[in-house]
Amino acid sequence: VLAQSARDAGFQHPLLDTMLSTEADEWSQRVMDDLAWAADRDITAVPTFVIDDAMVIPGAQDTSMFVRILRKLADK
Repeated sequence: VLAQSARDAGFQHPLLDTMLSTEADEWSQRVMDDLAWAADRDITAVPTFVIDDAMVIPGAQDTSMFVRILRKLADK
């Protein structure tokens, strides 16, 4: 049902059937690993941007914010 719903919505990706098939456990584990990684960093907002695994930027930000952050990191 999920795969057909995705196709009906126009989602056509070669990994769709793989992700929803017998290999789903591997993909499920990847998601769980990503959730654990985010929890270790106290990430609760979507979107959250992580730069160089050192700086966490929660929420949507404007371009000027990213420019300032990247310049600050480049100066280190």
